[in-house]
Amino acid sequence: MPKFSIPISFAETLQAIINTTTDMVHLNTPDGLILYVNPITEEILGYHPEELAGRPAIDLIHPEDRSLIAKDMELIFAGGESMLREIRLLKKDTSYIFVEVKGFLINNGEESECIGAVIRDISKRKQREAELANYQENLECMVQERTNSLREQQRFAAAIIDGLPSIFMLLDQDRHLLHVNKTLLHCLGYKTQQLDKTPALDLVMAEDRTVMSSEIETILHSGQAHFTSRLCRRTGETIPFYFTGVPFSLNEKNCVILIGQDISKTLQMEAELQKKKKLESIGVLAGGMAHDLNNILTVIMGSLDMVNIISSPDNEQIAPHLFNAKNGCKKINQLCEKLITFSKGGSPLKKEMHLDALIHECVIPIFADSSVQCTLPLSQNNPPLVADREQIRLVFESISRNALEAMPEGGQYTIEQQCVTLGERNPYSLPSGPYTSLTFTDNGKGIAQETLPSIFDPFFTTKAMGSTKGKGLGLSLAHSIIRKHGGAIEVNSTPGSGAIVTVCLPVSKQDPLPSPQP
Repeated sequence: MPKFSIPISFAETLQAIINTTTDMVHLNTPDGLILYVNPITEEILGYHPEELAGRPAIDLIHPEDRSLIAKDMELIFAGGESMLREIRLLKKDTSYIFVEVKGFLINNGEESECIGAVIRDISKRKQREAELANYQENLECMVQERTNSLREQQRFAAAIIDGLPSIFMLLDQDRHLLHVNKTLLHCLGYKTQQLDKTPALDLVMAEDRTVMSSEIETILHSGQAHFTSRLCRRTGETIPFYFTGVPFSLNEKNCVILIGQDISKTLQMEAELQKKKKLESIGVLAGGMAHDLNNILTVIMGSLDMVNIISSPDNEQIAPHLFNAKNGCKKINQLCEKLITFSKGGSPLKKEMHLDALIHECVIPIFADSSVQCTLPLSQNNPPLVADREQIRLVFESISRNALEAMPEGGQYTIEQQCVTLGERNPYSLPSGPYTSLTFTDNGKGIAQETLPSIFDPFFTTKAMGSTKGKGLGLSLAHSIIRKHGGAIEVNSTPGSGAIVTVCLPVSKQDPLPSPQP
């Protein structure tokens, strides 16, 4: 095969680039014979470079595409620039592949030496386009076969769109709504006539409108797009959606279809996971501190006992101070036990038990001296739990004390208990199976929305500090206990409308015990 010398400076560098590029580079003589091909040609077409040397380049081109290349060669020789062409090239195994080819002229300033071409294999792309076109064609055929009139087609499409669990929007090129499905109307609280020809961006949260407008523009000019955006309900609440958008032609006008999936629960689960990781980290720290503090308390308590032994029994000045010091140490010891329970070290000592009697036993004394009216569940022979009675008591007491502090002027406090069966996809991210659900409802002053994400953080409080307020570990301890029992706890509240605490605990898989009377 004749060697080709590249007639420019830095020839070795250029030769290295040609030899390593993933595109085929072919050089042909002015009369159309192959002069040079780079190494990648053998990998793509299967021909060794020596097999192609001196062969007419036209032999590699599909007969139906040869006229296009002939026109390009005439244009190149006339001093023009060839177009980027899609043609088919013959492989050694006699099959054809789709390529993009761009030709150029190489000369020494006086006469043409050769014609060059850069060729890119686009077979996979053409295959995907063909599959997509075939799919679209088959879909259109199915619709055409199953519908006998335009009215039936519209009814058929409307039934499918309205049956989607995701929201559906059809927008014209001016971003106005042409059609929405019932899911969207239900989610946002509108009626069909209220959204007729409405600008779609009016439904989008103000902070997200720029992004939504940009994505719609991308869909109109470039095709499919995926993005997230928040839509506003009529009540002012916002719902996050994950949108898939595709261009659509309606009556020869460019339109956009947007299909949105509500991702509120997904984001909530991600937030819960982050909260769980944070509480686990804090729990490890709390457990370590509690153990170290207990060691120090042991020394202090021992020293106080020694002082009590060596001091005179008649010394009335020392005795009260020793009593106060020991009492303070006991309170610190109780706090350490709570910290250990909150941490991974406080594993519950589980036994089979019923909740009915425990609820009455620990809740009634809390509200005994208040003007709060309590409604507690009656015995319903609910299935037993396998739980740590004292830890569950702490949970009920903590929730109830928070409710009492939220109703200083009195109110209504209700506890409801029922059996539920959770599926694989449930709002608590718990394993599927039977559970006992407890709902604690008060009509106090409620909790601000910005406060709710931190409600289970240790020592977080919005209350004034005092002898009965600002306990700090209450709900975080309850969260830790419920989690270690394989359950879940969540708080929902609207300022001024009270709070609802829901506790979900797995029931015992053994035969139920007789439920004791409260």
